[in-house]
Amino acid sequence: MAEPTVSTNVFYVYILFDWRGLPFYVGKGKGRRWLNHECPCNLRTNAHRNNIIRKTLLLRGSVPKIKIAEHLLEATAHEIEKLFISALGRKPIGLLANKTDGGEGTTDKTGAIGRKISAKKKGHVVSQETRALLRSRNLGKRASTETRRAQSMAATGRIRSAEHNKKLGDAKRGIPRSEETKAKISAVKKGKKLTPEMIARSAAGHRGLKRSIETKEKMAAARHKWWAAHRQTMAPAAVQPELFASSEMVSPDAGAAVSAVLADCGTRSSRVG
Repeated sequence: MAEPTVSTNVFYVYILFDWRGLPFYVGKGKGRRWLNHECPCNLRTNAHRNNIIRKTLLLRGSVPKIKIAEHLLEATAHEIEKLFISALGRKPIGLLANKTDGGEGTTDKTGAIGRKISAKKKGHVVSQETRALLRSRNLGKRASTETRRAQSMAATGRIRSAEHNKKLGDAKRGIPRSEETKAKISAVKKGKKLTPEMIARSAAGHRGLKRSIETKEKMAAARHKWWAAHRQTMAPAAVQPELFASSEMVSPDAGAAVSAVLADCGTRSSRVG
């Protein structure tokens, strides 16, 4: 059986424009490459280009861009990229913020480069000072709608390993949420109905878990708080249990039994809180 062929005519050349409509970057890529420049995680290298992107996002909301050639071989895309960079010129002589004359980028066809980078970063621990600095830089920033859509599409269908999920859980566990954050989460979830699949997945995730004494005490305190807030509206007095005893539709014995149960519930609820 013949091996399926993979098309190599997947590359394109694109140009980014600033808030004035002037070209400031020529690039070559494939897939979503031309959209990735606006992602905050990519605004770290080439300070001059990224300053133009930030100002353009601030003034226009998005970076204007066009593909000038598509469905190319990588070598052809490199040649066109170099041609346009040469024609428009790089700063300080020309318009472009490109750092090179183009044509030097390569595609990691075998994944070897990615594996080398991963192996180099594996085990690297970011210091608390660096984390605090990164957090202060991003605090209060809100990604654009286009950026959030791109991040969502990139994460869709991605399956995290059990080890990855555990690390994410450990990192978030124990972090206290402000009342404002709790109110926002509550407002988002209010009125939402869980699908049977979501209920089954949640049940499977909690099945067999052993809660700590501290967790049990917190749950008990939350239940006591809820009963204290609702016991007045749920008091059996509003049900008037004596109606059961005097009703013609209920036998005397059954009516007495129901009244006794309701009275017992009232006694228990009055003790809560």
